[in-house]
Amino acid sequence: MRKRYILYPAIFVLIISLMLISGCSSGESSIKVPPPAIKPGEAQKREYLSITNTEYVNGTDSTDGMKMNVYTYDLQSKALDKMTDLPYNSQYPLTVVSLALL
Repeated sequence: MRKRYILYPAIFVLIISLMLISGCSSGESSIKVPPPAIKPGEAQKREYLSITNTEYVNGTDSTDGMKMNVYTYDLQSKALDKMTDLPYNSQYPLTVVSLALL
């Protein structure tokens, strides 16, 4: 009887561990896309927003994949600039644009 009390939590912990380890990996390799070229001395001095939206590649469903459209919005000039498109296959699209020079 005591072995059951130890066995059930151990199985529960094992199942949770396997779910956490597997995560959202799909087995596909990620595609590396070079960042947009920013010329030296062209650091963004004004405030801006980094905006990301997603869309289906084929326009209807995710069979051909999805892509993230990455934009920056300059708050002073109210200009919206498209930076790049990035393919993705994860659960949540995450991008950040930094226009500052290192």
